[in-house]
Amino acid sequence: MKVAVRFWVATAIAAGAITAGTNLSAASGSSVAPRVVSAEAGDGFAQVTIADMSPDTGVYAVQWVPQGQDFNSYQMYRTTSKVMTVPYLACTRSYTLRVFVMAANWKLADGHQTQNVTAHSPTFDLTMPACTSTTVTSLSCAQGGACAVGDTGPGGGIVFYVAGANFTSTGSDCGTSCRYLEAATSDLATADWCSDVTTSLNVTATGIGSGMSNTTSADTTCTSGAIQLAADYTNNGKTDWQLPSKDELNQLFINRVTVGGFVGGNYLSSSESAADRAWGQGFTTGGQGGTLKNAVVNARAVRAFG
Repeated sequence: MKVAVRFWVATAIAAGAITAGTNLSAASGSSVAPRVVSAEAGDGFAQVTIADMSPDTGVYAVQWVPQGQDFNSYQMYRTTSKVMTVPYLACTRSYTLRVFVMAANWKLADGHQTQNVTAHSPTFDLTMPACTSTTVTSLSCAQGGACAVGDTGPGGGIVFYVAGANFTSTGSDCGTSCRYLEAATSDLATADWCSDVTTSLNVTATGIGSGMSNTTSADTTCTSGAIQLAADYTNNGKTDWQLPSKDELNQLFINRVTVGGFVGGNYLSSSESAADRAWGQGFTTGGQGGTLKNAVVNARAVRAFG
């Protein structure tokens, strides 16, 4: 991404610096045109400071044309500040400018001719500097930038799921603004599902984002097993790891080669299919089915993040 960086080149306005032998205060009857104190050329902008005008209505204008052209056709900018920031100037171009005081009620005036209450200042030239830019390095996935499957996530895991829209993972740091799932780079120790393998713990949710709530709810009962191992897992300063839900486990299977480190056989999810069973998935065939909670099988911790 290219981002413009503004800088200013100051031009001192001294006697004779603009038009030889011309005073910057030009009188028109009892009115006095603004004196240009300084003019500065910036990256696409100019800043002109004026003073000593009479009358001073508090409404000022600057007109400009490309250098070498007359003021039959010009651009104009109105302001209520004596430090006038002039926009829309192209880099490296040279311009001729002039300033004047406008009627306080210029919005009600009829055309440009009746808006002037002073003469124009003598014209002066500004050459705009070359535009400069700097390269802003995008944040990596691990640093909080956009992620793709296969990237390393903030928890040091491998991203295996990218949602099309935010999803909710209750209990995860991302809360209602989750967008990705990352998996630990290695399996948890083989274990059964939980220390209680016969009682329904009412963690039957299967969708994307439900693995964390399943895990935290079951962990209030489980004192061992894959549920507790996932709940206790930490990596790269992140503690909101979980045992994946049934659908999250399937996404992990789909991208198993990208994530890596899987062995053949069954992997456990945090979703119960019956009082004594949890959904599991074979990482050789991809089939899902109820796995006895007391079966000692494989598990991989995952986490949601935004």
